[in-house]
Amino acid sequence: MSNARKILALATAAAACTSFVGCGENTKWIAEFNGEKINAGVYLYYELAAYNNVLSYLQTTDKTVTEVTKDDVYYIEDTKETVNAYEWIQSKAMEDLRTFCMVEAEYDRLQLELTEAEEAEVEEMVAYYCDTLGYRENYEDNGISEESLITVYQNNYKYSNLFFAIYGTYEKIGEDGKTTEIEGERYVDDETVWNHYTEHNVRVKVIEFPLFGENSAALTDEEKEEVTLTAEEYLTRAEDGEDFDALIEEYKEATSEEEEEETTEETDETEEEDEYEYETIVSDESTSYSEAVVDKLFELQLDENGEAVELITDTDVNNKIYLVKKYDLREREDLFEEQHDSLLADLVGEEYDDYLADLVANQLTLNVNQDAVDRYVPKKLVLELK
Repeated sequence: MSNARKILALATAAAACTSFVGCGENTKWIAEFNGEKINAGVYLYYELAAYNNVLSYLQTTDKTVTEVTKDDVYYIEDTKETVNAYEWIQSKAMEDLRTFCMVEAEYDRLQLELTEAEEAEVEEMVAYYCDTLGYRENYEDNGISEESLITVYQNNYKYSNLFFAIYGTYEKIGEDGKTTEIEGERYVDDETVWNHYTEHNVRVKVIEFPLFGENSAALTDEEKEEVTLTAEEYLTRAEDGEDFDALIEEYKEATSEEEEEETTEETDETEEEDEYEYETIVSDESTSYSEAVVDKLFELQLDENGEAVELITDTDVNNKIYLVKKYDLREREDLFEEQHDSLLADLVGEEYDDYLADLVANQLTLNVNQDAVDRYVPKKLVLELK
């Protein structure tokens, strides 16, 4: 999962809700942090998530695999290492537990609080997974109590909120009761986010001229020439200033397989037209176009009016001619506002995780209950739903 998605979306997948039965009194807690004992169920939740990551990995090569064994190995994509699956599962669970603790500590340091709405959403999620999806019994069988689930899900919210409190802004209520917006300790200004947005995305409208027939049938050279001439005619009209949306609609109508029946129904004249209806935001990682076409979209230089028109031919991958009109992405302030948080997360999400990892390595003091760690091993996970 990308850092942006991790920050913006809560990691609450119903990944085979499983747990342990009959925890001993001395193993009900997994670690002690800041004078408080953390329920073993929190660790078990992370262990289960790690287990399912390994299981999914094994199933990519053998879909019949239903469990992870002590002899299985797991490939770590980030470090390009192959490790014992059981060892990685427990190591990852402990790593997630340490991050959990650091998020709690930083949240308290900045005096942040979950809103009533966020707390209500957490309770709704717990009810959904436990009751609606029917996983409660399996959670309890494996030692993951409802309290532990609430604790983990709340921490997911805190992880996300903490990110924006550090790299964005957050509100703080003063002693006088007034709310003040405060820039985070690693605040990233809008111009930096804009630069990131425009560096990796372009704003275009496109008319596609296929160099193939129905059902991908090959065209004759004469037919290809005809398509090319049509595309060039549209290019000329676009360069002469004709409305590009009108050109798109004209071409769509001309190439429609079914004739549209005329209607006499009255339309709502008060309805606003969408001036961005035919626009597409293409990222530098887009797979909608070939890599060569994407490169040309980014290379296309805007004129003094913030526009550019060009024909781009792709005969190697998609076998099409594209008439492209490119616009200044910075004019779409509405998109920037909508996507600001995901852009920020994409820009500094990895830095945030590194920041937390550094705090864990250098500031975190955690008293781990080794008896509990030794007790809760992957092979004891109960995977079957009852």
